[in-house]
Amino acid sequence: MSMLDNNQNNKRSIPSHKPNRQTPEMWAIRKKMEEQFASHGDLHDPVMIQLSTQLDRLVVEEMRKHRTVLRTNRDLPPPQR
Repeated sequence: MSMLDNNQNNKRSIPSHKPNRQTPEMWAIRKKMEEQFASHGDLHDPVMIQLSTQLDRLVVEEMRKHRTVLRTNRDLPPPQR
């Protein structure tokens, strides 16, 4: 098995975000982010941070609509000692 074959197998096992759950608003924000990065090349640009925050909010909202579980440390019970 070549390295390329191995990479193809790995890609198949990695779950991907389903495009049908990406709303038009998400696509618009992604497009703006691409344009902003292409013109400025800085991920820490305030506009990039603002767009990223907007996208995060939309993704979380969409996940809640589909009842996708998003576990964070807040959701976990305290460790047993």
